[in-house]
Amino acid sequence: MPVLEEAVTEIMTQRGSVSCAIVDIETGECLSQCGVAVSGTLETAGLVNARMLRAKLRMVEEHHHESIEDILITLDRHFHVIRLIHIGSATPNMFIYLILDRSVSNLAFARRKLAAIEFKLVETPEATARLDVSRANAIGLSTCDDKVYGTPGGFGAVSDDGELPPFMRDDMAMKLLGIKADDEIREL
Repeated sequence: MPVLEEAVTEIMTQRGSVSCAIVDIETGECLSQCGVAVSGTLETAGLVNARMLRAKLRMVEEHHHESIEDILITLDRHFHVIRLIHIGSATPNMFIYLILDRSVSNLAFARRKLAAIEFKLVETPEATARLDVSRANAIGLSTCDDKVYGTPGGFGAVSDDGELPPFMRDDMAMKLLGIKADDEIREL
């Protein structure tokens, strides 16, 4: 079983887990997912959370010079936990998105389990290389010598007119998913 699917399956074994996904921050694409969810729900949440995380990561790095460990969203019946996957000192490019049933789950235990799984995914150079390959395969990139490569211009390359490829622009991705996006998130 590929490394991302193993991680999601292990996360779902804890009590109260409703659904889980590992999401690419750059594209908002769900790389692996598991659990009970209405079709498209995790994909939409992954895209929206990736957009929010990109803005939050920029703000925290620029103004606080710290890194984000996890983010908790508390709803009436659910906890939504977002755990960034840190590989060394590099800016995270993936996150774990877990939805828990608030009435039966243990939030502290869930956060500790996510931290343990993150550590397991990146604990050795070999594990990190497997994670990079899994991410590359999931988003359709090719890999070579443990480095990730995209199109000849590079993944996320800006065209001559300064525009990102359509699949990387939040407004286009949101439109494709049928989400009405508000104005761009403005930095504080």
